[in-house]
Amino acid sequence: MEYGDKFKKAVFGGFDRDDVIRCFEEMNARNTEELENTRKELAREKAARQELEGKYAEASSQLTQCREQLEAVSGENEERKTRLEAMQKEMQSLKALNSELSVKRGILEENNRTMKKRIQELEDQQNSEKASFEIGEMMLEAKKTADHIIGKANDRAVLIRETAAREAKKAAEKLSGVRQQLSQAGENFRKYSVDVLRSLQDLDQQLEHSQEDLMKEDPAEESRAPEQPAETAGKPQE
Repeated sequence: MEYGDKFKKAVFGGFDRDDVIRCFEEMNARNTEELENTRKELAREKAARQELEGKYAEASSQLTQCREQLEAVSGENEERKTRLEAMQKEMQSLKALNSELSVKRGILEENNRTMKKRIQELEDQQNSEKASFEIGEMMLEAKKTADHIIGKANDRAVLIRETAAREAKKAAEKLSGVRQQLSQAGENFRKYSVDVLRSLQDLDQQLEHSQEDLMKEDPAEESRAPEQPAETAGKPQE
């Protein structure tokens, strides 16, 4: 009826056929578009419904898991509660044992202090004995070293004395030889001096005799007088 005004009137009553066909085509196209939009909307609704169903199924699964976990946790809580009660009882027993151990610990600490004191006394005594022993060993070692040094010094002194004795003997032998040489030279010198003195005395005597003879001889023989002392002067030199 809404398209009635748009239809053209035919010459002999009724509407124009082309207008009616065009109207039906427009209505068909509009209905087709609305149907397509409705189908798309229905598809979107269906997809949304499927998504919601998937989420619901997932939520249901999670809820089931949560219930199972809750039941498991409840069971674990009961078990933990039982274990906690047992642990509390055990803790009370441990507290009592700790008190007993504290008393024993005090006794052991006192015994430990006494033993440490005794050990310290023994260590001091041992250190004193060890120090005395080490001092004795050091003194023995020092004595050995001193004896060794003295032995070497004695050996060196003996060697020096022997060397000095040999050198003194050689020097004495040389000195004895020098003395003998000096004695021989002195003896020779004395002999030579005596001979020289004797020769000089003889020469003096001959000179005196010659002078006396010259004084006694006559003047004719004065020219031969000097020859006689020359002959007598040569005798001591022989």
